[in-house]
Amino acid sequence: MNEETDQFFIHLSQENLNKEGRELLRKFLIILQTYKSSGASEIATKWYKKYSEVNEFFLKVRKLVVQKKKPRRIELNNNLVRYNEATIEP
Repeated sequence: MNEETDQFFIHLSQENLNKEGRELLRKFLIILQTYKSSGASEIATKWYKKYSEVNEFFLKVRKLVVQKKKPRRIELNNNLVRYNEATIEP
């Protein structure tokens, strides 16, 4: 994160996402499903808190993303035809 310009860049390698990322996500989901199906709630809670912890860096990133967020687009259906006061059809 660049503090002076309020910019944040993420550099991703598509090759690494397809190879390593897919395998890591698979292992993560297997562990999650194992804890869930075995009913190991104490271990699962500790494990979940470890991976869902938000530190100061991620709070700064979130603040920057919210500041730069653009408003949602409004999608309008422009194919409506109004035949009279009571009849509007697509």
